[in-house]
Amino acid sequence: MIKEKIQNVIGEDFKVLELKEDAHTNLLKIVIDGDDNITLATTTKISRKLQHSEVIDKFYPDGYRLEVSSPGIGSPLVHPFQYRKNIGRTLSFRYQDDEKVRDMDAKLVSVDESHIVISNKNGQLTLSYDDIVRAVVVISFQ
Repeated sequence: MIKEKIQNVIGEDFKVLELKEDAHTNLLKIVIDGDDNITLATTTKISRKLQHSEVIDKFYPDGYRLEVSSPGIGSPLVHPFQYRKNIGRTLSFRYQDDEKVRDMDAKLVSVDESHIVISNKNGQLTLSYDDIVRAVVVISFQ
């Protein structure tokens, strides 16, 4: 219930990926993502927007601490918009192929609402989101 109310406050440009509540410390940690990269300025703006909305106050009448962040490096891609903003990057995949689970690093070529197309030295492969067990961006410091 609180997740939907928070989503309504932050709007359609961002999606609440994760919401963690720590009852002992009254810490509310919100992980967001969107079509564009999330910056420190973005998380600060959303934190202020949530604090001024008083939506969270109703759930924490004795006060709370709020932390808004983006998914960290190495966080798995889950939603089509996360794949879309990583077109052209190399991803590390674990996917279901018939009865086998396979691992592969490949370049993300294209994305739609039900499938992705990846490419490596062996050619192109189309995967449905249902077949993807895990996908993360491969970070290169070159």
